[in-house]
Amino acid sequence: METMETATTLVDKEISIKEMLKSFLTDEALNDVTLKGTDEVEVPANRFLLCARSQVFRGMLLGKFQEASSPVVELGFKGGTLKAVVEYMLTDSADMLSCKKSENPDVDQISVDFPLIPSLVSLAEAASYFQLPNLAKLVLKKFEQMCEVAPGLSFAILQACKVAGPSIPVGIADKIMARVRTTPFELITKEHVDCLSADILKEILTDKQMEKTEYQLFQILDLWAQGKKSECSIIANELSRHISFEKINPEALATTVTKSGLVSSEQLLEAFKQQALEMYKASLCATFDRARCPWLEVLIPSRGLPMEIKVEGAGAEGVNGVYFQDGSFNGKCKYSKEGVYEGNPCVFWLFSDTWWYVSIPDENFPGSTTDKDFYRSATDHFEENELPAPSTVWEIEDYGIEPTPQLKYRYP
Repeated sequence: METMETATTLVDKEISIKEMLKSFLTDEALNDVTLKGTDEVEVPANRFLLCARSQVFRGMLLGKFQEASSPVVELGFKGGTLKAVVEYMLTDSADMLSCKKSENPDVDQISVDFPLIPSLVSLAEAASYFQLPNLAKLVLKKFEQMCEVAPGLSFAILQACKVAGPSIPVGIADKIMARVRTTPFELITKEHVDCLSADILKEILTDKQMEKTEYQLFQILDLWAQGKKSECSIIANELSRHISFEKINPEALATTVTKSGLVSSEQLLEAFKQQALEMYKASLCATFDRARCPWLEVLIPSRGLPMEIKVEGAGAEGVNGVYFQDGSFNGKCKYSKEGVYEGNPCVFWLFSDTWWYVSIPDENFPGSTTDKDFYRSATDHFEENELPAPSTVWEIEDYGIEPTPQLKYRYP
């Protein structure tokens, strides 16, 4: 007869649901199907758990396809990718997505993260194929973490995403291109751009939202050409035609640009001619060393409402960043951005009611007292003249922290 002591011992050995699911990763006796990668690596799994999380697996393993009756299912991904997919489906995470710090002080973080890029892109492709949108979000989050540590990695990530094409979830490549646009030029090295194909470099050089001067874009092209064979000089010359050389400082144009050998004499002559005309019009200084799509510290009423507003210097978590014009609220222009607050993803609004607010709106009652208000403009909003948000005059609300934000504007 079972004693109370024995019963207590049995209860003490009971495992949680989380531990139970994790045991499927290590106890092959619990698995009834093997996923075989293109590299012949085999990953054991339980078909019913896979089917419970993915409709694609459900149709594959419980439907009328051949895989439903086969103990081994061959899939178009490497074994490492399939292992990460199974791990995610059982634990909502994967070792590939964890932060790996360099243990050797002589090895920089780029050397640790760079080799992971192809595997992460493959995992994003798998997330799209198996219809696992939250896994795709985790891959994007990992990419963004890598770019925070080493901004120059954004070039290699962009290249890998573009090569993958439409097989990765929509939006990941766009998010990484936004990182490329804002990567400080001084942090870009030859090693960062060397991985770019000519097509992707062209996409960067022709991007109208690039926050780089024309001279900086030329220097990126020059760095790229230095890592290529001599026959690539013809390609580099073709790519140089996407740079507005007339907007480069004449001294740099006459020295660094000319000596590079990447720019034809006809291009240089045309650039100097345009500069001479600009000087004649007495507007030379306004055209040099300026980003293609500059941020302005003052509003230009004649140009209407800005398409983007950059919030800087705010003390509150997550508030800073670029807000995009995305519609209206109560008939007035509204801007928003995705972000994270207290560890949770959210959407920040920059919008106008009686005053302009920076808030996390209540999902059910936006613009109400249940919003998380961080800052409020100190001046009234005049309905008869829909002015954009003020650049500096802000007050702290319930969730705000000193200092108050400053705003910059960008027009179409």
